[in-house]
Amino acid sequence: MMKPTTKALSALALLSLATIGFGLMMGSVSNADAAIIYQLRLPRVLAAFAIGGLLAMSGALLQVITRNPLAEPSILGVSGGASVGALIAIFMGAAGSIYVPLAAWVGALSILIILYLLLGSLSYQPTRLILAGVMLATACGAISSLLIVFADDVAMPGMIHWLMGDLDSVQSLEAVGSILGLWLATWIVVAK
Repeated sequence: MMKPTTKALSALALLSLATIGFGLMMGSVSNADAAIIYQLRLPRVLAAFAIGGLLAMSGALLQVITRNPLAEPSILGVSGGASVGALIAIFMGAAGSIYVPLAAWVGALSILIILYLLLGSLSYQPTRLILAGVMLATACGAISSLLIVFADDVAMPGMIHWLMGDLDSVQSLEAVGSILGLWLATWIVVAK
């Protein structure tokens, strides 16, 4: 049975999507404007919406798992590890391939493993977790800066775009996949 809060949040999520859909149907637009909105802008907006929701959920999950209200991917260094992994892949010439998100995933997982190894033998203390995470985040930031400094003219724009969160290449199918991933992850988390 769903909790009242879950029902309310689900209803609000559907209402926000319905509002977007209703807004898109209002008024008249030319064919060129409709093509820009439906083929370029809407997929990017939906993907950004889903990605933002997934990032928020990852932060909330880290807080629940670590029982620490300060735990968050950027504070623990997980985001930095993902950046280092992706930048290494781009530095090696894999820009625009499946290897970039795969390397980002490996980088984030590596930071989590390092955190576990650093803190695994010690009794769990939230302060130690945050300090170790800040240390790793700082190290990842330094490595990212070094990679950008030593990157050639071909790799550097891809690195900067990746760090800024580039959604230029999002197509309609990718936006739908992001939203379905968000809904699936939400239902899995809420069901537990």
